[in-house]
Amino acid sequence: MEIIISAGVIVVGWFVINLLTSKREFNNKKREIRIQYLIEAYRSIASAANRQEITDSQKLKIESAIEDVQLLGSEMQLKTLNEVIDSRNNDFNRILDILRNDLRQELKLQKVDYPFKFFRMNSSAAQQGRK
Repeated sequence: MEIIISAGVIVVGWFVINLLTSKREFNNKKREIRIQYLIEAYRSIASAANRQEITDSQKLKIESAIEDVQLLGSEMQLKTLNEVIDSRNNDFNRILDILRNDLRQELKLQKVDYPFKFFRMNSSAAQQGRK
């Protein structure tokens, strides 16, 4: 009888451990995917931010980034993104700041409060056009 009880405890323990491991792996994978998409959204928005002219390719990347944030973003990210969209002024600094801080928190990096500074290099075609 003791062998049956011991075997039952082992089987139940194995199922519980398997269930907990599966749940942890699922949550880790979900977190990885979310972070990956939000980093790409951040990069796409930052790439087009504070430019005189935005290329059609950059416009498509911004649209895709907005869709990704709407799908995977936090409540604060969505609220800020909707404010940017509603204002139609293309000032992406606020959403970039929130994405940066939320991603840094997810990645267990120290929060930073430095303002955004964009370094933009002019293309040779644009420089030739200015001469």
